[in-house]
Amino acid sequence: MIIPLGLDALESLCTQESALFGSESFPLSRRALRYHLKKGTPIWGAFHEGQLVGYIMLFVYKKSARIYSLGVHKDARGLGMGQALIKAVFAFTRQKSLARLTLEVRSDNQKAIKLYERMGFVLKKVVPCYYPDGTDALRMNYLHQN
Repeated sequence: MIIPLGLDALESLCTQESALFGSESFPLSRRALRYHLKKGTPIWGAFHEGQLVGYIMLFVYKKSARIYSLGVHKDARGLGMGQALIKAVFAFTRQKSLARLTLEVRSDNQKAIKLYERMGFVLKKVVPCYYPDGTDALRMNYLHQN
């Protein structure tokens, strides 16, 4: 089940952020997550057997949006949660008439890259040394077909 998250989900979201990203990439602090929840940043949670097992956060601009963070707990991978979260974002961006959706993904995260490609994202640009450990990022775009 995919639902929008509110401030009442802060504890679960912090737990997920830590489990998903630990010290790699750009983990969000408790303060940052609280800020985004209070601000109304679109964040959807994926639930399996009543537990939050993943989430997606979207930054919205005038005519486009960016998937800022997407993660599914390792124990829930393979259940279609990542795809369902992306579909929730697709529905939201269509509703808001946002034509373009972007994201960055680690160049060594083949499972995520394949998911994004299956969902219709295409490679736009390689961003060298994007992540703190020096790993490149792939910037990918999705254009809604109306």
